[in-house]
Order: sequence, then C-alpha cells, then structure tokens
Amino acid sequence: MKKFLLAANWKMNMDVKETESFFKDLSLKPNDSYDVYVAVPFTDIYLANKTKKFNEIKIGAQNIYFEDKGAFTGEISTSMIKSCGADFVIIGHSERREIFAECDEMIIKKFLRRLKMV
Repeated sequence: MKKFLLAANWKMNMDVKETESFFKDLSLKPNDSYDVYVAVPFTDIYLANKTKKFNEIKIGAQNIYFEDKGAFTGEISTSMIKSCGADFVIIGHSERREIFAECDEMIIKKFLRRLKMV
C-alpha cells in the first residue's frame, strides 16, 4: 500500500497565538495511509510540539544556518531547532534560492550541518 505525505509550510505566517489555536483544533491524526509534516516559523516550533495532539505529527524548521555557533545575527543553528523539538528542516527551498540568492555551495553546507543534527 502506498503511503502519502501531507506536508504544510507556513512560510512567514501564523504567530504564537495562531499556532496554539491551530494545533489545539487540529484533529488530523497520521495513520497507515499518510504522514503529516508541518514546517513552521522558528518562533513556533516549541509551541507547535507542545500543543499538537498527536506525537506522529512531525514539526519542522523552515531554514537553518550552516554554522552551529558564532556571530551570525538572525540565523538559526541546527542545535537551536533541535532543542525546540524540530523533527526535520527544509533545505534548498526555491524561495531561499531566489530571494536570498542561496547557491548550491550554501545548500550543501546546510545539508552537511543537518546531517550532524541526527
């Protein structure tokens, strides 16, 4: 039997209050037919994990930086998203490539950093 993936990327939407409301109301439970993955803004990862009704729902980050510590104002490290409970991260999204000019070299650095997160 084929298993489907239901995935959502909130982009730059949903503040903390909206996130809490969304996950309190969400009654979609992953099962043998599909998995549920939701990529939320960094500010919502911890709350989404705390508020979701079903552990099977995977919460992820929308981006990471390829260094784990340092003077990189505004960037988010893999250890930060892991400590918030992120199950996955989006790397190489087309918007990051187009709007922020992320190149293949940067995507590879992020990917290699993400591998160390496991």
